[in-house]
Amino acid sequence: MHFYALNRIINAMRLLSDYDLFIFDWDHTLTTSTIAVTVLDIIGFRGRRRKIDRMKEKKPSDFTTRDVEVRERVSRIYSTLDDVYGLMFKPKLKPRAMETLELLKRKGKKVAIFSDSHSYRLLKEVRMLGVMDHVDLALAAESVGRYKPDPTGLLLISDRFRIGKGRSMYVGDMAGDMLTARLAGMGAIAVADGVDRIAVLKSAEPDRVFIHLSAFLDALQDDKNIDI
Repeated sequence: MHFYALNRIINAMRLLSDYDLFIFDWDHTLTTSTIAVTVLDIIGFRGRRRKIDRMKEKKPSDFTTRDVEVRERVSRIYSTLDDVYGLMFKPKLKPRAMETLELLKRKGKKVAIFSDSHSYRLLKEVRMLGVMDHVDLALAAESVGRYKPDPTGLLLISDRFRIGKGRSMYVGDMAGDMLTARLAGMGAIAVADGVDRIAVLKSAEPDRVFIHLSAFLDALQDDKNIDI
């Protein structure tokens, strides 16, 4: 391939220049996996695949945030289970995760979290790990009643900050995260140190794949976005 053409491909997507809103998945993307969450992911594998297959043929125009209510009601049963889980398992931030969030905030970007985890557990862990000081919003799919790969949660976040979908990006570790971003009309970044393997992530056709979150941070710092 001609050098000029290759250079255009490499620089076609400049993270800090092209995006104003960065939305992150939580489990396995910003945090290291815990046994309980990993087991639940394994158990739910077939169900996730069925949801992905049902949504594959949909288009961004099929979705709207009109009349979608954000509910903050907390289930007593689930909050009790999450408290028990919190006593037994302590999630940790991935290496350089906080540094990534801090860099984005210094650059004037909006930063959010969107996860399929229970609202109570998500907010509890985000606060416990000190992440809430570096993000503008943490939203659980439970609060919206629409779970990935339905992109409604991502669209609500984009609407809230009045940032166009074309200037918004979702960062996740699973093929379902990539489909969610695509259905939202947003950029899709995959980090391959979570649940899904690199081959599976690439089959979901993200805009970029990074071998781990630290590589994503390196790309943000020099805005060259060299892939793995």
